[in-house]
Amino acid sequence: DLVFEDSNANGQQDAGEVGIAGVAVQLLADGGVTPVASTTTNASGVYSFTGLTPGVSYTVVFGTPTGYTATVANVGNDATDSDADPVTGRSGSYTLAANESNLTVDAGFFRPASLGDKVFVDANRDGLQQPSETGLASVTVTLVSNGTALASVVTGADGVYSFTGLTPGVPYSVSFTAPQNFTASTPNVGGDDSLDSDPIDGVVTNITLTSGQSLTTVDAGFAPLTASLGDLVFEDSNANGQQDAGEVGIAGVAVQLLADSGVTPVASTTTNASGVYSFTGLTPGVSYTVVFGTPTGYTATVANVGNDATDSDADPVTGRSGSYTLAANESNLTVDAGFFRPASLGDKVFVDANRNGLQDAAETGLASVTVTLVSNGTALASVVTGADGVYSFTGLTPGVPYSVSFTAPANFTASTPNVGGDDTLDSDPINGVVSNITLTSGQSLTTVDAGFAPLTASLGDLVFEDSNANGQQDAGEAGIAGVAVQLLA
Repeated sequence: DLVFEDSNANGQQDAGEVGIAGVAVQLLADGGVTPVASTTTNASGVYSFTGLTPGVSYTVVFGTPTGYTATVANVGNDATDSDADPVTGRSGSYTLAANESNLTVDAGFFRPASLGDKVFVDANRDGLQQPSETGLASVTVTLVSNGTALASVVTGADGVYSFTGLTPGVPYSVSFTAPQNFTASTPNVGGDDSLDSDPIDGVVTNITLTSGQSLTTVDAGFAPLTASLGDLVFEDSNANGQQDAGEVGIAGVAVQLLADSGVTPVASTTTNASGVYSFTGLTPGVSYTVVFGTPTGYTATVANVGNDATDSDADPVTGRSGSYTLAANESNLTVDAGFFRPASLGDKVFVDANRNGLQDAAETGLASVTVTLVSNGTALASVVTGADGVYSFTGLTPGVPYSVSFTAPANFTASTPNVGGDDTLDSDPINGVVSNITLTSGQSLTTVDAGFAPLTASLGDLVFEDSNANGQQDAGEAGIAGVAVQLLA
């Protein structure tokens, strides 16, 4: 009868299964080993032996066509099954009656199948293999059938894997073990099975192959589980190391990212208009350090004071943060850096000639006055005013409580403090000190003034007529008008 390609390897000639041409077929008689006849299948896979002797026991031996494997024998309907033993190629024995024609001695063969393709890095997380996306190495891929693992392979750098020598008609599944720091892509996106990712919960199920099939669309995408860090570079108005309400970001600050104690940045950025920066796409498990550049005119604030979500993490000397090792999908938005601009204070010591406690337009500066800057009871600096009476203290830290003391010069007395409502014109010291001065970042306080009024003296009295010439103003002795008096010094 027929040598056929058993597409599903079920041992039966199913609809649509075709014959195999050119297969060698031999006929043995009465248990012999020498063929009594030989033939090959025609273009339709059909063969026949005619002119046989009734009563003789015949056996048919089928050669295995190149690239094929014998299917299972004697399964189901004898008219359509395969009768060739899968190991020997021999049929059973047939003893024919006179004029009998037995057209049921068939042999089925199949070609081994294969499956596989690629495990890819789904960098853009769209579930599809883009031309620029690479293979993913070190992924374990396991072939399973009926609950039994048959084989496992590990992908190389190109992400390619394959399983060969598979039997058609057998239900297979393929499982993919997600590598560390990756997550499975969305399965079955779009309509092109050659580009999508197939596993659902890590497994592609219900794969049934046909004879000779090479299934190269069983792909798996994995998106990298990345991490991120960043946050804010802020102006610390009171230099307390915390982001307080109303404190704003600093734009254009250079920020670098180091990895695993390296010294060469793996990424660099600058803060945006709001002072915000971020590094994304970071590798979980790597130890990262952030290095903040110091913006021009600023000084780094104190680090690691108070709530970590709002503190400054940059070392004031090196600009480096601590080390951060991130988990997959972790976003650490607490790596901040605070900076402040040094502040200053000062103004003028003036001669309050009219003793009204105010700097009037005609009143001049007072020289040689010692002015001392004090904080928390410690004198930090002293200056002596020049002829213009002007003094200043610069490079001051915001948020620090300062006081300024003025040493009254000889023959002067302090003016009445805080006269009127204009702090730019009044005299501020009380008992020689202006206290509780707290500056903000970059502030230049130019209203700390001190007035001193000159201490003056007078002399004079009476020119009188000494009626009894005793040198005393006695009762009733009157003054003399119009007497010229001169003062010598």
